[in-house]
Amino acid sequence: MQSDMVAWIKAAKAHCAYVVVRTFKDAVCEVGAKKYVSHQTQTAMERLVALHGLATMDDCMGDFLEDGYLDAAGAEFVRVEITALLAELRPDAAALTDAFALDDYFLNSALGATDGDVYARLLYEVQDAPFNKNTPRPGTKRCFGTGYGREWRGRASFRSGLL
Repeated sequence: MQSDMVAWIKAAKAHCAYVVVRTFKDAVCEVGAKKYVSHQTQTAMERLVALHGLATMDDCMGDFLEDGYLDAAGAEFVRVEITALLAELRPDAAALTDAFALDDYFLNSALGATDGDVYARLLYEVQDAPFNKNTPRPGTKRCFGTGYGREWRGRASFRSGLL
């Protein structure tokens, strides 16, 4: 019984992956049949279903190859299709991400913030990074001597004067 435990766990994971893909596909088909969304949105959602299914296969490619469900050509086809789907979905990436309605705190990204102020956020992130707080910049010692470090707090005002 214990010797079969690894196979049982693999089978349970495979079944869960199947249920997720199948439920996703059924939900997208239902939304399309009831015309809840535009044709463009429906097409993007169908591409997402295909991408999720192929990415799941790619994650477990060894199992598909070992059990004979795919050969080397089939594995290559899966990866080529993933790349093609990503290219097809790229124009809709921002809209699809916004559809999840994740807040800025959860995303923790300067690029995906709702206010759209990318450059100010990137500057803040760089200035706030631990490396930039504790490491002297190149040329600091040459310009300011050895008086830099914890006691030197004029960095921010000095930088803002240069901008």
